[in-house]
Amino acid sequence: MDAELTHTTTVMTAHGHGGYFTIHTDATKVPDPSTAVSAIYNLHRRPRGFTGGRLRLYDTAVRNGRAERADTYRTIEPDHDTIVFFPASAFHEVTASACPSGLFADHRFTLTTWISGTPQAQRQAARTPNGALRWITQAAESTRPLPGFARAHHGAAPTPLPETDTPLTWT
Repeated sequence: MDAELTHTTTVMTAHGHGGYFTIHTDATKVPDPSTAVSAIYNLHRRPRGFTGGRLRLYDTAVRNGRAERADTYRTIEPDHDTIVFFPASAFHEVTASACPSGLFADHRFTLTTWISGTPQAQRQAARTPNGALRWITQAAESTRPLPGFARAHHGAAPTPLPETDTPLTWT
């Protein structure tokens, strides 16, 4: 049986001053246990109104037959209009953001998509990101927001949109 995409779940996050995510894997922390790939799309206005908010993707070490977080990691800047794909089983965190202005428009924004699939898709994604490219593309074409997602996730809670008559603009 081929690896197949079954569905996607997308949430938007807005990290203001002090927003972060602690070290975790998405494979065990999102609503759907069949999640195989995570995708984080970064967007913010320019110039950037925050500092920090870096994604740390940890290497995996095998200890006593179990996959565990290694001490080594790669740091990825949250550059505007970039996307990062990684296996949902990868340990990762987002460092704390600082937003001196306190303005909502200066927050660190992301669209995070969890791509779920058959057990074969999960194994394929865990082995190599390239092996999942076909259904990552399929997921991007069928991504939809998750209405009513309201629970906190490792140090960050969904941020409601501010009540304002002034529309947010990106430069």
